[in-house]
Amino acid sequence: MEVEPAAGWDGGQAYAADRPASRSSEHLRALRIEQPGVLRAGSLEYVLHEGTIYDAPYTRYRFQWRERSSSEAVQRQADSATGRATKGVISRLLFDHLVGLQTTQRRALGVFIRNRELREENKHLREELYGATETGGLVGKSRPMQDLFGLVRNVAQSDVTVLITGETGTGKEQTARLIHQLSPRRTGRFLAINCGALAENLLESELFGHERGAFTGAVAQKKGKFEQANGGTLFLDEIGEISPAMQVKLLRVLQERELQRVGGHEDIKVDVRIIAATNQDLHALVTERKFRQDLFYRLNVFPLHIPPLRERSEDIPLIAQHLLDRHATAQKKAVKGLTGESLEALVRYRWPGNIRELENAIERAVALAGPKTAIIGPDLLPPSIRETPETISARGFDDLMDRVEWPLIVHALKNGRGLTGLIKRIEWALIRRAIKEHAGNKTAAARLLCRTYRWLRKAETERPGD
Repeated sequence: MEVEPAAGWDGGQAYAADRPASRSSEHLRALRIEQPGVLRAGSLEYVLHEGTIYDAPYTRYRFQWRERSSSEAVQRQADSATGRATKGVISRLLFDHLVGLQTTQRRALGVFIRNRELREENKHLREELYGATETGGLVGKSRPMQDLFGLVRNVAQSDVTVLITGETGTGKEQTARLIHQLSPRRTGRFLAINCGALAENLLESELFGHERGAFTGAVAQKKGKFEQANGGTLFLDEIGEISPAMQVKLLRVLQERELQRVGGHEDIKVDVRIIAATNQDLHALVTERKFRQDLFYRLNVFPLHIPPLRERSEDIPLIAQHLLDRHATAQKKAVKGLTGESLEALVRYRWPGNIRELENAIERAVALAGPKTAIIGPDLLPPSIRETPETISARGFDDLMDRVEWPLIVHALKNGRGLTGLIKRIEWALIRRAIKEHAGNKTAAARLLCRTYRWLRKAETERPGD
């Protein structure tokens, strides 16, 4: 590039005034054009006049060049009056142009800085998540949980398919996230989908994606969860709920590591780790021919079972305090802990909803706590949790029956063919509850009911009609 005649400038001081306000504390350095001239690059030229421009990225070189001709070169040397008029017009255009460039530059610089900050923040969060929270938010010092943590650390380093079993609310998705966080795939995406919450056609589209026009409403191509999680981990919750047709398609992905979108014919390779979870007995479903045996073996490469909360009551105080700290911070409350009586009530309760139910109880207690409440007392816990065998016994069985809505009893009598049918239904429900409370130990359940094991097995199979 040549300058004709020489266009000289000197560096001025940093300008803090006469410029738009900026969130950045950096000052722009101003350049003073001391000698006007023409910048030329090939057939392009730009006229520089006296004045000030800012020494900032994108402003010194992003000029609007124009083609010059021989006639324009002659015109450039016209009389001074015409030159002054042209100078005024170009100066205004240059000023407006530089102001626009300055605004664009600042916005671009702000976006660049923010993106860099977000990348650094994301990196730090990943490191903190991986290094500082080895248990991924799962809390427990009991032997079952320590065994679970050991298995999770081991399986995380491999790439095998994992099947997590456990009751509702035990933390199956948290366990899957922990496996992902500790695995070499932790820089990839972790996606979760509830297979029991979607209809079959919607689930197929969500998992495998679809092509444009594959069905009504498919106005554009869409990638499914398998493609979106490529290089990462896909968590399939409630895997026992998928239909036989979906089981076949899922089996093909697990075997071949490839899929076809709905309405498509192209085989698409995927590299994704599968972690499945269920609260059902898949063995029983296989026996009943409701779940494919070959798919079960593909999923059950590395089984993990999460024990229910009632089987690790020593963990309840730790979990409760962990949840209390989290919700107190979220709700901006001064709550710091629970009274001994509250902890006794929490440990005594059976928690059919497991950790999810415990979290609901803690969140409710924190919400009810006053602005100056530091300790959660039993009065802030749900009534069902405050109950003790002594208080129930003191009220008597009649009082317990009074708590049952009469319309429900009438409905049960009509559907159960009178009192005899209702009693059989209650008996069957108590049998199922006793077996559940004893974690499937039917001998212990029969002992509680003062019946023999053989009687219990027979009664269990004779479910009264609904």
